[in-house]
Amino acid sequence: AFLFSMYFIVLFRIYNSLRGGGGAGAGNGPGKLANLSELPVARFEDIQGVDTAKFEVMELVDTLRNPGKYAILGARAPKGLLLEGPPGTGKTLLARATAAAAGVPLLYCSGSDFVEMFVGRGAARVRKTFERAAKYAPCLIFIDELDALGKARDSGGMGFRSNDEAEQTLNQLLACMDGIVEGNKKKQICVMAATNRKDVLDPALLRPGRFDRIVRLELPDAAGREAILRVHAKKLPGFQEGKGIDDKRAGFLSFGVGSVVDLGAIAAATPGLSGADLEFIVNEAAIRAVRRVSAQLREEESSSSLSSSSSTNTTPPRVTAQDFEASVQDFFRSRRKKNFGGGDLLSVFK
Repeated sequence: AFLFSMYFIVLFRIYNSLRGGGGAGAGNGPGKLANLSELPVARFEDIQGVDTAKFEVMELVDTLRNPGKYAILGARAPKGLLLEGPPGTGKTLLARATAAAAGVPLLYCSGSDFVEMFVGRGAARVRKTFERAAKYAPCLIFIDELDALGKARDSGGMGFRSNDEAEQTLNQLLACMDGIVEGNKKKQICVMAATNRKDVLDPALLRPGRFDRIVRLELPDAAGREAILRVHAKKLPGFQEGKGIDDKRAGFLSFGVGSVVDLGAIAAATPGLSGADLEFIVNEAAIRAVRRVSAQLREEESSSSLSSSSSTNTTPPRVTAQDFEASVQDFFRSRRKKNFGGGDLLSVFK
């Protein structure tokens, strides 16, 4: 009798899974409701280097906060906004800033959350996610890596049959986006998505009425890189920005003198880097400063134990220009695989 009961329990769970129910809590859909108060603060003023994209997204925020202003002239809020661009350009950060500025709940999910083996389960997950968003409306749904969910269906002529489950899931997403009702607060849902492979997306997903706006995020130029560096560097305790080079260190691309760092020089020396790359460089410079200060403290402790007189250094530790130089040098060495010619940073760009 016990084995018979267990058999029926297993069958019931399999049936529930095939219907899209999944395990505990999965009946609400794969989207995770982000607690904006617990996430790192994301503000539009801290997002630099993508000014055009930021303006488009900020206008979307205005339509969510002030829909009546647009209704006066007969305009409707965009149903969807697609962010496309290289990795690390700030697509996810823009979505967080949008939800925070608009003051609406954010349902975060990845395109792979809807990819399933059994036919019909992925479609049920999409449907449940939109039903859940309707309960929080006005609400923002953010789908990261949309290309995992919205790949183009069989274009014909190649002799390949498209995957039934993937096609049903995509069809359900298209139907849900068509079902978003304008002007009704109970159904006021906006879909934001991010991808770095727009070319593989289904054309039906990209048409106006679903993703009304497609915003391209480019890698930042020199001015954008400097602004991004400034956003992250100002968080470093005692950080000092200035202009100038260290004449005593000839043969190296100098990023300043001592603790005074020239962010413009770093921006000029880092072409093609994304915002995520630049944040990494600033963080690595801070880690190198900790390593350097720790070594100095060990040396002082060792020397003071051998000497009766104790010397105390009252200068607060800071991230220096040389820490940034080493951070940039190692970044290009490990990720761009350039020949440094004995450590000369200038050789990176030859």
